[in-house]
Amino acid sequence: MPKPRTETIIDREKLQALAQIQCTDAEMCAVLNISDYTLQAIQERDPSILEIIKKGRAEGRSSLRRKQFKAAMDGNITMLIWLGKQYLGQTDKQEFANSEAYDGRISKWLREGNSVTIQPPERGETLGDSVRH
Repeated sequence: MPKPRTETIIDREKLQALAQIQCTDAEMCAVLNISDYTLQAIQERDPSILEIIKKGRAEGRSSLRRKQFKAAMDGNITMLIWLGKQYLGQTDKQEFANSEAYDGRISKWLREGNSVTIQPPERGETLGDSVRH
């Protein structure tokens, strides 16, 4: 005769701690020594488990964001640049002086039937040395 099923009890504090560090469901199951099927069944039986996971993940994300902003405000230039790109729409721009005039001259030159062939540089040559007209 098969053994009767026992109800799996999950350590809610450990579950929330795992969610805070953004563990996947599979990782949480491995640490808690349960199957993904068991986690899913527990969530269906007790919706507060899913809420613990959602709350833990949200707390983890906000904690990480807080640390990133602190690093930026403490002078971390890389973090300042990254956050500026993420939240302020800042981008790296490359501007060329007189690029429209330069593009126009190239277009005219190519329309006149000229062409440019770029060969891989020979040993000791620079890329500029390998352009042939």
